[in-house]
Amino acid sequence: MSSWLLGAAFAAAVASPAAASLDLLRQGFQNPPADSRVLMRWWWFGPAVTKAQLEREMRRMKVAGFGGFEIQPVYALALDDPGANF
Repeated sequence: MSSWLLGAAFAAAVASPAAASLDLLRQGFQNPPADSRVLMRWWWFGPAVTKAQLEREMRRMKVAGFGGFEIQPVYALALDDPGANF
């Protein structure tokens, strides 16, 4: 076997695992696992939210590809005016 042919065979054998690794890396970026997706910090301004609204927003975040979220209430947990309609 000539040295050129031997070199070409060696290059092909080495390139195949690298190409496979690159394909796996590309697939990982295109469809990352849930624990590697972007997390949302959700600033919640007071208690003016309903369970149905919260569930709808969580589903929308999942469909949009978010991996999770943190709810951070930043105002009091009781309304200043209990008669207010939000």
